[in-house]
Amino acid sequence: MDYQLNTRLNGNIAMTSSYHERASLQRDKTLYKFIWVQSGTLTLEIDHIPMRLEKDEIVTLTPLHHLEVKEVDGEYLTFVFNSNFYCIYGHDNEVSCNGFLFYGSSKVMKLALSAGQSSNLHDIVRIFRQESVIHDNLQEEMLRIVLKRFIITCTRIARQRFGVGQEKEKTFDIIRQYYVLVDRHFKEKKQVQDYADILCRSPKTLSNLFSTCGLPSPLRVIHDRIEAEAMRLLLYTHKSAKEISSILGFEDLSAFSRFFKKMTGESVSDLFMAALTLAASTQKLGVNLIRVAILVIFVWIGGLKFWNYEAEGIVPFVANSPFMSFFYTKSAPEYKEYKLKEGEFNEAKHQWHVENNTYGFSHGLGILIMAIGILTFLGIFSPKIGLAGAALAIVMTIGTLSFLVTTPEVWVPDLGSEEHGFPLLTGAGRLVIKDTAILAGAIVVLSDSAKRVLNQLRK
Repeated sequence: MDYQLNTRLNGNIAMTSSYHERASLQRDKTLYKFIWVQSGTLTLEIDHIPMRLEKDEIVTLTPLHHLEVKEVDGEYLTFVFNSNFYCIYGHDNEVSCNGFLFYGSSKVMKLALSAGQSSNLHDIVRIFRQESVIHDNLQEEMLRIVLKRFIITCTRIARQRFGVGQEKEKTFDIIRQYYVLVDRHFKEKKQVQDYADILCRSPKTLSNLFSTCGLPSPLRVIHDRIEAEAMRLLLYTHKSAKEISSILGFEDLSAFSRFFKKMTGESVSDLFMAALTLAASTQKLGVNLIRVAILVIFVWIGGLKFWNYEAEGIVPFVANSPFMSFFYTKSAPEYKEYKLKEGEFNEAKHQWHVENNTYGFSHGLGILIMAIGILTFLGIFSPKIGLAGAALAIVMTIGTLSFLVTTPEVWVPDLGSEEHGFPLLTGAGRLVIKDTAILAGAIVVLSDSAKRVLNQLRK
């Protein structure tokens, strides 16, 4: 993080060259953003649409835009702020959050800088960095002034791109106000006449103004904004199509579906099917991630079996198990007199565990567990090896889950309170119950490996 300031009024301004690594900024849904590529390329996904930026290209985004950084191949600068920092008075003018750069949220403003424009913005960034190290009661206002200068400079660049000279400033301000009004009222006002009345203009006048500036028609602006919001709700929320149609102010689902079909060329159900198809295509990835998870868990837990505290900790499970107790020389419940806390050392108790074969069994078990994890993981490359690993993992987890029946220590004991016994698990019990998820994952992996082996045999 190059710099970040949070004010007492929940204002936030930040400048960073590593936005893709800053989870706190990514989670903040109140931020306006300037993203400026200074060298190389930057690949983004904005509202599910890929965008590739090159050197000296800038995009401006509102809090409504859904942003994901896909690939960084160079250097870039992100300048972010929220309305509590800069738009604290909610003023409606060109150099505000309602300004030309942020006027609507259906389209992304992308600017290409000339060498001179890039130099001007670099100067502003340099001033910002100088000011960021001065910690006095004037800093906040000075940063606000520097931000305003950055916005003004970018606004002038954008005006130049759209050919907005002095003679068109008043005309374009009407257009800007129209976009702002649409952004505020598109859910309930869907006719150009609604906005024309607010602006004291006729629909025809507005249409001519938009045409003069080479912009889409006023009606298209409304429809684009509704479409953008519909796509965001469909892709990034769990709301049903019926709920979305109601949110967007449509009479019913069929009216929303007709609108969506007209705008996108596909129905709402088509989009849902596409999303479901994408989700379904991740099955192979999910299965392989289960293999990786089993590898990590089994190798880690197996490795811990070579440490004395872990070997001592599993004694109650092994000693009480009808399938494993024969590995020990001592019988249950003698071990209760020789329990050691994690990290504790007692020579007499340690010697008892040596005689009991506590450590020898634990080492062997550790090797077995790690081997099962590795075999299961290798199923990514060899289904036969994976089949063996998954089968062993199932046997291992079933054995572990049997401790819920054989080991008294997994349940809260009766020590005088009414809270004891089933279903109240102790720490040991909670450790065991997690293996239900591992068992389920191992069965999925077993099924996948078996299908692949069958396919090989049928060829």
